[in-house]
Amino acid sequence: MNLVNQLMKNKQILVFILLLAPLSSLAQSEFGVKIGANASNFVLPASFSSEVENSYKVGILLGVTRKLNIGEKSAILVELLYTQKGSNAEPQTAFEDRLSLSYFNVPVLLEYGLSSRLKFVAGSEVGYLLEATLEHNGNDFDIKDNFQSLDLGAVLGLSYDLSDHFYLEVRVVQGLTNAQNMVGEGNTDQKYWGRNRSIQLGTSLRL
Repeated sequence: MNLVNQLMKNKQILVFILLLAPLSSLAQSEFGVKIGANASNFVLPASFSSEVENSYKVGILLGVTRKLNIGEKSAILVELLYTQKGSNAEPQTAFEDRLSLSYFNVPVLLEYGLSSRLKFVAGSEVGYLLEATLEHNGNDFDIKDNFQSLDLGAVLGLSYDLSDHFYLEVRVVQGLTNAQNMVGEGNTDQKYWGRNRSIQLGTSLRL
């Protein structure tokens, strides 16, 4: 599914991007591009552990970044990222399932310099679900309706400046909200729960 078409269909995302643009005039800012790998897992409650064992699935992340310097050692980071998440599931059957989730993520983070090159970042991110598919027994199924459109996560990480324009970073993103949109079968109103969890390794180029 084409990412550009998805963004054009969701006007609230475009409005949000336009609202972020004026922030660059409030402080000294830097623009950059980012690419990396995202090792993600879809974490289920312990009650499901006897039925399904999820493992990490590797996807890509890419996008643009805006850094707003607000002090000698501190800055605000705003990023617009396309992120592939999901997990590999091993149910107690002969088949392995693969859950693939695509999100448009907007992290808003506070950066603090621990040294001239090493930075600590913390904050939160909002994700908008673009696509959700389940691969089972060689067949792909569209299960987007089974997931929430919005996903909220907490972010912690470190970055290291290799030069004035190039840096590496590692982050952990823990989902805070239920990403699923399913209820139990039969007469029960019990809602299924699952959260995204990611370990991200990326590199950015400041332009």
